[in-house]
Amino acid sequence: MQAKTILAVLFTATLVSAFKCSKDDKDADYSLPKEISLKAISTSNNGTTFTASGITFTGSGRPNPNGSFTGWLDCPASSNATIRYQTGEFGGIELAYGDFCRIIADVSPLPAINKVTVTLFNNGGTTTELSVCDANGIIGKVNTGTGSGANQTYQLNVGGKKATKIVLSSVEAIIYSIKIE
Repeated sequence: MQAKTILAVLFTATLVSAFKCSKDDKDADYSLPKEISLKAISTSNNGTTFTASGITFTGSGRPNPNGSFTGWLDCPASSNATIRYQTGEFGGIELAYGDFCRIIADVSPLPAINKVTVTLFNNGGTTTELSVCDANGIIGKVNTGTGSGANQTYQLNVGGKKATKIVLSSVEAIIYSIKIE
């Protein structure tokens, strides 16, 4: 009798656990368009990751392997760099210096993407680059925005392609938001 009770409890626990996992997956909102504000974030894993609007972000440093700036690497992997952010009126993710100059968004759960628009404070000029990658490498990139200063935009038409990550690289910028359509 006791063995039947234990088995019944284990069976019930398994069903509840399975239901909770499938319910959580079902409740995740991976629809587009998606506007992600980066003005008030909370990091985890010692400040190396955060999640906003269901998208996981990580950071990377060093523009390229030799450390000097000769251009950005396409589709870099995260180096688990410590993420810096500003609060207040111009709050957002701060990209600067060699230790944290790239934010990488894992967009693999999203459907095909048509366009990505990033709003930012840009003090880096042409050293700021927005790129979108898939499992095979670069889909597209742009390093020309609307200018320098607050509320500048970088926009990349992706053309309805399935992407794995969005990467924004800069030697001096504060990222306010990312819109994915």
